[in-house]
Amino acid sequence: MFYFKKNSLLDLIINLLILSITLVILFSSYAYFVIPYKIIKQGGENQRVIVDGDALVLFDEKIGFIANKNSVTIRNHQNLNLKYEVITDKTGARVSNKFNKNDYLNNQIISIGGSFTWGHGINNEKTFSSILERKLNTRVKNYGMASYGTLQSYQILKNHKDDAKLIIYGFIDDHINRNVSTCTHSYGIYCIKAPTVMIDEKKNMKITSKIRDNNIIKMQNYSKRLASQKLFALENFSLGFSYLKDSFLRRSELYNKKYSDDQKLEIEKFIIQKMNIEAKKKGAKLLIVNVGIGLPNVYFKKFLNMKFDENIFFLDASFFDNFKKSELLIEIDNHPNFLGHEKIAEKIYKTIIKKKLIN
Repeated sequence: MFYFKKNSLLDLIINLLILSITLVILFSSYAYFVIPYKIIKQGGENQRVIVDGDALVLFDEKIGFIANKNSVTIRNHQNLNLKYEVITDKTGARVSNKFNKNDYLNNQIISIGGSFTWGHGINNEKTFSSILERKLNTRVKNYGMASYGTLQSYQILKNHKDDAKLIIYGFIDDHINRNVSTCTHSYGIYCIKAPTVMIDEKKNMKITSKIRDNNIIKMQNYSKRLASQKLFALENFSLGFSYLKDSFLRRSELYNKKYSDDQKLEIEKFIIQKMNIEAKKKGAKLLIVNVGIGLPNVYFKKFLNMKFDENIFFLDASFFDNFKKSELLIEIDNHPNFLGHEKIAEKIYKTIIKKKLIN
């Protein structure tokens, strides 16, 4: 009887070992062959972005990612027929050429925000910041960056020591969700980590101090693989396993903190107040502009009923009479096109003149 039990136990161990080895082989094969094929060959057709030239962004342990300085990058959204150039100056601000002819102008305005401010899908001269610069004959530093929320916009403002008379923050409603999500919007397979605001048990608000995961290089390598279309490179092991890890975390919502809409609004107000403090340090007024053409504006309307410092001004530049939203947005992509940026700039210009915001 003892002999039978011993053999049974040994058989069980051997079978479990064989099963484990088989699962490892299947899992590795899936990660190496199937996932890269789905990602590179089949999947993400509207997310296929090929980047030529310098790296667009660099990792930053406080902000998550920041604009590369003195860089020239071509972004090509292959399946959207969308190609544009991104040039930055020595501070990381977006400019129209390497030898920006407006550098001599007084730096009176700083614009911050996400992709609607940065100018996703268009060259810099077509962004509302650049249009304002020409209208006012005043240097406008565009520190907006795709995927930034209110928190990262505040942090980038704090990061730069430029003096200014006016800070323009391009807001969209989704920014209040980005403030509490550690995973940013991105064209790719990896979670690009971002700072968040947390509410503790005593209802105190705190900004996360440090970001440890640097997925920027992985995302840049992913973009290179899309360009090369190599389906069976050795690097696909890391591509597949990293994708599985990120997919698991996203599906289990470990990247997102659960807060109510009211809590998100309070967090937004907390950041705006900090943003206003930075504006005052620079001797500037703060103009918060809803630039979300075609997007919900529920939260922006709620801001208008909140009490803020008299140094803060609000403007809704998300709708325009006599224009359909389809006329103002890039087709399929739904970011503002040149006409959309022109209309936003017109509203901001009129508000600046009327309220004498840079006098």
